[in-house]
Amino acid sequence: MLKTIIASWAVRFSVIVIVVIVGLFFVFQAFYKSTTVFSFNNDDAATVVTDEPVPTGPTLEERIAQAQERSQEVRGVYMTALVASSVNGAGKTKRDRIVDLIATTELNAVVIDVKEVAGSQLNENLVSFVQSLKKQGIWTIARVPLMRDSSEVQTHSDWYLQRTDGRPWADALGHYWLDPAQPEVATYLSTFAKNVIDAGFDEIQTDYIRYPSDGNLRSIASTSLPENKFTVIDTFSRDFVGALKEYKPEIIVSTDLFGYIATLKKDNTIGQRLEDLGKHFDYISLMLYPSHFYAGFSVPADAARNLPALSYGYGVDPSFDVVARPYQVIYRSTLAAQDVVATSSGKALMRPFLQDFNLSFDRNRGIVYGSERVRAQIDGAQDAGASGWLLWNASNNYTEQALQQ
Repeated sequence: MLKTIIASWAVRFSVIVIVVIVGLFFVFQAFYKSTTVFSFNNDDAATVVTDEPVPTGPTLEERIAQAQERSQEVRGVYMTALVASSVNGAGKTKRDRIVDLIATTELNAVVIDVKEVAGSQLNENLVSFVQSLKKQGIWTIARVPLMRDSSEVQTHSDWYLQRTDGRPWADALGHYWLDPAQPEVATYLSTFAKNVIDAGFDEIQTDYIRYPSDGNLRSIASTSLPENKFTVIDTFSRDFVGALKEYKPEIIVSTDLFGYIATLKKDNTIGQRLEDLGKHFDYISLMLYPSHFYAGFSVPADAARNLPALSYGYGVDPSFDVVARPYQVIYRSTLAAQDVVATSSGKALMRPFLQDFNLSFDRNRGIVYGSERVRAQIDGAQDAGASGWLLWNASNNYTEQALQQ
């Protein structure tokens, strides 16, 4: 009887030991499965080769390379914050129309306002829309106007350009302008841009990175006007882009400039110099709207490319009017800007804004921007070697017939 009991307990003990060993084996495997690599030698004996970390996605270097590659062939359109935030009504209809255009044509990107003169335009609906675009593989660009910003004038009036009487200066439209020489201004704007990055945008595109060009400029106090505006804008640009790249190294940062900067190369009044900005930004989007060349358009002969000198007026016979020469304006401006950046050891690539709208002054003269003239601009940009292009229409109505399917 005693032997039987002992034998029975021995069997039970053996079963328990086996269960514990098997359990420990599976726990051991679950713990090491993702980090340990096994190989088998010729004797079929399992041996540990090495420990490898669990894959965590692309490395930082890979993310930077991917962003640079994707951003080089951007073909986009502009969208207001109101349209981007709309969840019903006419705004939603317009938004859906643009998304459909991107899905059915060569378009692959959208530029969205996130800030204007009154301050931030970020909201939950806009951020949700951006996330939906990213899921579709659409490149998302946040347009961030900088110095024309009235949102802080009540709480931080000392951040602004000052009048000779000590009050903040305003332009002809009553908009106040931040002083780019103020360290607090740089901190405020870079902090805002970092919040935009956190919202999920692929690219930050600055606008109004300059001193004002309109209004009673003589009433600005001399203490608000540096001896060299170029130096101030250059330093601000360097520090602003550097802060964003430090925050997220793979973020792409671009800027909008007046179109005439391509051929004039600089504007002392506003402090923009192409050779300076080309060293800091990834892309420069010259606003090359032919209808906005109010002083006409002129470029010298380009012997290296065997191109003739060009000179067009504004408001003259359409045969000689700059507005009626979309291809030439875009093509020669892009070439000129690329040459300036290249000769000054800059890194920025050109991605111009193009005109997809009509001014009544031009329409009344018989110069209409339909599919032919919009396409001519695209061809001019591409023939000049631009790294993509962007279409501008303030009402967000775009000419589908100008786009390749």
